[in-house]
Amino acid sequence: MVVTYSLMFGPLRIGYSLATFLFGFMTVQTYIYYQDFADDPLPLKLLVAVVWAADLTNQISISHCNHWYLIKFFGFPTSLTSKTPPSVTAVVESSALISFLVPAFFIYRLWRSSRKPVQVVLLAISMTARLIATIMIGVFVFCAPSFVAAVSTFRPLILFCWICGAAVDVLLTIALCYDLHVHQRATMYRTAHIIDRLKTWCVATGMVTSIVAAMMAVCFCIMDNNIWVGIYFVLPRLFSNSLLASLNHRRSLRHMDPMRISNPAQQPIPAIHGARGQNITGISISTDVLTEMPR
Repeated sequence: MVVTYSLMFGPLRIGYSLATFLFGFMTVQTYIYYQDFADDPLPLKLLVAVVWAADLTNQISISHCNHWYLIKFFGFPTSLTSKTPPSVTAVVESSALISFLVPAFFIYRLWRSSRKPVQVVLLAISMTARLIATIMIGVFVFCAPSFVAAVSTFRPLILFCWICGAAVDVLLTIALCYDLHVHQRATMYRTAHIIDRLKTWCVATGMVTSIVAAMMAVCFCIMDNNIWVGIYFVLPRLFSNSLLASLNHRRSLRHMDPMRISNPAQQPIPAIHGARGQNITGISISTDVLTEMPR
């Protein structure tokens, strides 16, 4: 792949700007989550904190990369063939952590809902393989003599990570929607309407990451302008924002129906559950039956 100075740093700058905007949006969502769902289980709150911290690390690392290539070595194309700064490795590793934790959360909820070990195990294996491969890429980038050498040498491994990630996102979205559809058959109309909203939300949040990952792989394969670098900066923000959007979406579901959800921590989000013995879809609803007497 031909790497040119001018075509490299345009996408780098644009991707940095978009990632910064999405990080601010994710931070606002994190604040809203802790304000509105203080009763959520501690592990879920810790997950949100870890994802936000990884996002912060990723943002700081991207900022250093921009400073390194666009300010410190501006006008020196040889910077691409020199040793990469440690922040490049930090970007890769923090992205790997985010892209692992968010799908892992939804896979766990899928397991709690469906109890189908085959599809859950396949998704978990694919997700773990992507994590290991991405960590290896980060180590190789750190040890490589230059950015150009790392990209050229480990091109097949990079493609494997992105294609595997897109496949996991698509399959997980389909599995979540199918699980909701199965449970929808045995529900009353108003609950079915809520599940319809959940299925739409699953598709909207899950397909965004898979489409962006597929676009990044295509750009990496057939284009020499390195647009994939800018897309790569944005992808971790889409994962973290999809997690927070799914959690905060419960707030809007409170007001869409007269029926009240008993516990904010167990309001319906894609495959969210409470303790054992509650509704398998993760939806816990109290219903008041009104009987109208003839006049």
